[in-house]
Formats: sequence, structure tokens, C-alpha cells
Amino acid sequence: MYIIPDSEIGFICRLYYAKVLLGSPPKEFLVQTDTGSNGLWNYYDESVSSTSYLISCSDKLCSRATTTCTSDRQAQCSYTLHQSSGTNASGYYISDVIHLNINGTSEAPHSVLFVCSTSVAQPHELDGVFGFGRQSFSVINQLDSLGVTPHVFSYCLDSVTGGDKLIVYDLERQRIGWVNYDCSPYINATTTAPSSGVTSEPEILLKLLALLLLASFSLGIM
Repeated sequence: MYIIPDSEIGFICRLYYAKVLLGSPPKEFLVQTDTGSNGLWNYYDESVSSTSYLISCSDKLCSRATTTCTSDRQAQCSYTLHQSSGTNASGYYISDVIHLNINGTSEAPHSVLFVCSTSVAQPHELDGVFGFGRQSFSVINQLDSLGVTPHVFSYCLDSVTGGDKLIVYDLERQRIGWVNYDCSPYINATTTAPSSGVTSEPEILLKLLALLLLASFSLGIM
């Protein structure tokens, strides 16, 4: 992840953003990472992607994301966002592919639900917001339901002062932990069948989370 300095956004805390690749052919977007919201939204032109399609109010995917589509079932599945940070956006839901790079290896693209923004007001120049919340339509939960990722995820936050932090979320148990860590190398974990006696990747992450929580409570930072 990357940092926008305090002076450019006017906030007390720094703003972290990430790069995502969407559509066919893939296009790169810079999006704010946000644990306080759920969906992915950004400026997007679905007409230039061969794998995109619009979501109507009658589509079952729409009911996962919003309850506002009740009067006209053929209308587009709409979206609005208002945040205390000053970010306001509106648009409509579409489905298109997201391109993942895991440990330096490109994965096959997977179709996810996200918002094509038509109007946005935000205090910084980014393409949108990537929400890490627990709602079913968050990209994290969508990838989990597709079997692409476990229901636990982590990310590394770079620091202006060089003090990287490893963040681990346990969505199932609604816990979070972090510890100072060098974010430059990849973390590799091998997933095997439980019968083999080897710890699986989700179990490794949960054990790491427990250690991080213990360390955080011991240091009085949570």
C-alpha cells in the first residue's frame, strides 16, 4: 500500500491507497483503503471492458448490496455513499473481473460486484475507495465465497518513518491485530489437507492473529 502525506489531504492521520486492476483489458485504478466501508467503487467506464455487465434491480446480486431498488425492477442497481471524511459518491453497480497477483503470480481473473461511480466529491485525488468491511458484497467476502481466499486476510502498511506494520483481520471472529514488520518480502504459507497433520493457511493466520492480539494488549495499544 502507498501513502498520501498529511499535507496533501488535510487530515491528522495519513491516507493509505492501493492499486487494483479491473476489466478486460485490465486497467489500473488507485483506490483508498478503508476498513469503515464495505464495497469497491471507482470512476469506471464499463463500455470499454468486454467482461462487464450492468446490474439491474431484479438481479439477485443487487439485493446483496442495497435495498433501495423496490419500485422499478428493471432500473439500474443504484449506489450512494456519504462519509464523515468528506467523501460523497453516487453511481450504479456492475460486475466485472478483478485481476489478482498473489506472491508474484498472476491468478485467473474473477468476477466481482462493484460500483461504477458517476459523481464523487472527495478531499483527495484518487479513483475511488476499496472497502474492507464485513458485508457480503465487499470484495474480500466475494472472493471468500468464490473459494479464492480464506475468511481471514492481512495487509502491510508502509510508513513514512519506515516502521512497516503487518495487519491481520479475522472476519469470522471480528478481531484485529498488528505488529511492526518488514513489508518488503512476501509471506508464504502452504495449504494442505487437515488429515496430513500440517497446519493450513487459515490456521496459520489465526495463530498469527492470536499472537498479534496478545502483543497488542500487552503493549496497551488496543
